[in-house]
Amino acid sequence: MPVGLGAKRPRLTRRVSRRPQPTGRTGPGRCVSPRRFTRRSLDVGRTSCRLTPSHGRHGNGDVHGTSDRHDGLQMVHHRDVQGGNARAAVFGVSDGLVSNVALMLGIAGASTDGSLVRLAGVSGLLAGAISMAAGEWVSVRAQNELIERELEMERRSLAENSEAETRELAAIFRDCGLDPE
Repeated sequence: MPVGLGAKRPRLTRRVSRRPQPTGRTGPGRCVSPRRFTRRSLDVGRTSCRLTPSHGRHGNGDVHGTSDRHDGLQMVHHRDVQGGNARAAVFGVSDGLVSNVALMLGIAGASTDGSLVRLAGVSGLLAGAISMAAGEWVSVRAQNELIERELEMERRSLAENSEAETRELAAIFRDCGLDPE
């Protein structure tokens, strides 16, 4: 009997929590200890700001975002990855494959004619593509209308009370670690 078979393994949460955690290093896949920094991340629209110690090796070729240096600290701007594009693509491919294979298997079970199975597969593929395209078009249109509405509200607020908007913007920059000047 091979070693390890039949032995109880610790629960996943215990195995993960026992993993050694990197500290003091930043970058893609690195843990950031919040007690080492004066500011935590602040979500601003589609980006977030985080102050990290500048070690001189991060930020120049970072494909995950841009960075700026400020008073010995490096401000890293990360893209927002919660938009759902990857999730939508994976879901779309998975849904399309599963539904198309199920359709083809159903037709194959009902008929032995191979051309009928291929016709059902191509028909299902086209119907799925049209359905996904229409759904994406409606979704993008609704999102664009929402963004335009938010922009119009900001334009109106800026025209009516520009000093308050300036103070709000200054507070956002201050929270990202920039000087008030």
